[in-house]
Amino acid sequence: MTCDARVRFAFKVIDERAASAVTSLETIQGATPNMKFGLGTSDGKNIGAYSLQVVRETVNGGGFSLSLESGDGGISWGFLNQRGLWGDGNRLVSFSTTTSNSPGANTSVTADIRVTTAIDKSSNLPLTHAIPLDGLSTFELIYL
Repeated sequence: MTCDARVRFAFKVIDERAASAVTSLETIQGATPNMKFGLGTSDGKNIGAYSLQVVRETVNGGGFSLSLESGDGGISWGFLNQRGLWGDGNRLVSFSTTTSNSPGANTSVTADIRVTTAIDKSSNLPLTHAIPLDGLSTFELIYL
């Protein structure tokens, strides 16, 4: 995201295929069921799950930065520490250029997001044809 003026913002993620997530699969270490996104279905069978992690961010062109998360609509913030993103839209993610756990006003943020996917075992899937992976995540920008 790039803006002409400094602005405080966050984003939240919404899993548009949540009903198809196979939450028993291992994606990233410590991922809870609401950190596992659905990959869609094939012949009525859930295909698997994927998880998302912010693994690197560049804020205002470089230098020190941190990813933050809030589970209470931005009232309080903690350090994200590369934990998985939540797909239920109830967690906000923002960025800071200080060691403070408060979002900063920034002109630009670029984030690398790692996608880790797990496919269900073959006995649970229809293997008579190609199975398209159909995960869909919406990233919603929130101005703070």
